[in-house]
Amino acid sequence: LSRFPDDSFMGEESGGRSGKGGTWVVDPIDGTTNYIRGFRHWGVSIAFVVGGKVEIGVVYDAAGDKVFHAVRGGGAFKEGIPVHAAATVDPANALVILGHSRKTSFDDYLALSKRLHERGMDYRRMGAAAIDLVRVAEGAADLYYERQLNAWDMLAGALIAEEAGAMVAMPPVDRLLAQGGPVIAYSPGLAGEFAFILDIEGL
Repeated sequence: LSRFPDDSFMGEESGGRSGKGGTWVVDPIDGTTNYIRGFRHWGVSIAFVVGGKVEIGVVYDAAGDKVFHAVRGGGAFKEGIPVHAAATVDPANALVILGHSRKTSFDDYLALSKRLHERGMDYRRMGAAAIDLVRVAEGAADLYYERQLNAWDMLAGALIAEEAGAMVAMPPVDRLLAQGGPVIAYSPGLAGEFAFILDIEGL
């Protein structure tokens, strides 16, 4: 960051630093518990925010040794190759990833899981938001939803998913920087199936 003295910094491991330019939002290990336990689903997340918008997102999938990136308006890429959200339209063919932490109700998580299961969907809980979001971006999953995340967990992956053609809903970025919040990213062909989640979150 010495090369960008006007930029500010926000990160899970080292707090923040004020500045007059944009803000770098960094999580050096997204999926910390997975990393500690040797569960191969964790990564590094870097987002650059200017004027309340995420302009750059980079996610390193450590287990796969692959880099995903997006620049707003320029598409999404995995190792330099374009990626696209899935074209799934049948809920019986959908694979969804649901995040959960002790910050939110486990009963609500179970109720949501049950509702999606009853629609024929298969679901996972993986424990690394940035990686889960790029799974939606590359078409490996049809939904990622979590009710309460920090900005450094989600912003880079959310931009990558959006630029890959996924539908993404979350509160305004400035609010996320201050207090975190929910994120929903999903395959556009299943928008009707997931509309109730947007209603739950008021998005």
